[in-house]
Amino acid sequence: MKPTPLVILARILARRRGEEAPSFHPEEEARAVRAHLRAKARTSREREVAEYLIRAAWGGAAGTGAGSLKSLLWTLRDHAGPLYEPLAERLLIRILQDPDLPLHEGLAERLRADPLLGSWAQKALEGARREDLAARLEWEEIGPFLAAFNPTEENLLKAAMEAGADFYVAASKIGAALKARRGRDGRPVVSPEVLDAICERAGGKWIAPYPDLRVCREDAPDLEALRQAVRAVLSGLA
Repeated sequence: MKPTPLVILARILARRRGEEAPSFHPEEEARAVRAHLRAKARTSREREVAEYLIRAAWGGAAGTGAGSLKSLLWTLRDHAGPLYEPLAERLLIRILQDPDLPLHEGLAERLRADPLLGSWAQKALEGARREDLAARLEWEEIGPFLAAFNPTEENLLKAAMEAGADFYVAASKIGAALKARRGRDGRPVVSPEVLDAICERAGGKWIAPYPDLRVCREDAPDLEALRQAVRAVLSGLA
């Protein structure tokens, strides 16, 4: 088991005091480490970081989105492999030593120049951008598929697919598009025949550049017409 950020912080505080690293029984760790940190954190910055991590561990707390201290620590835990512990320690020590560094979502931008943490900060910033783009889409489960509807004039296809969409639908004044995700076997998860059925129901003059893509530049339907056509056709595939 990888140590939690709370346990890593407890070890750092122990070293600061010249004390032995604390140990916690696995079944009682969550409660015990919180109590330990509240007892051992002495400076205002130590208390601020400890309380932040305690709140973050429960989930849903303010200031824990992409680019925050929580997101950076969780990214290291999930993706840094054997470097997780030393990098997490480096990050927490840096945070404790510099009270001007924010704990909220602005942290990653401030750490981009750090020689060890900069690449992870950049990764967090890229994640924030993807989350922002995905939030502009309108998501709907239709039959066995997760569909992403794009009500903007931006090309959000990549954001939709990275966020797990099976089906992407876009319509604006420049035209309309339907795109099916490709499965591991390389085939569209929505067949060309189903795409054609949606196009026929929605109306307009569509072309098929690829088996998984349909584009309409002439007499293109609006997003609501496309939404109704997608619902009608995909819901019948459940």
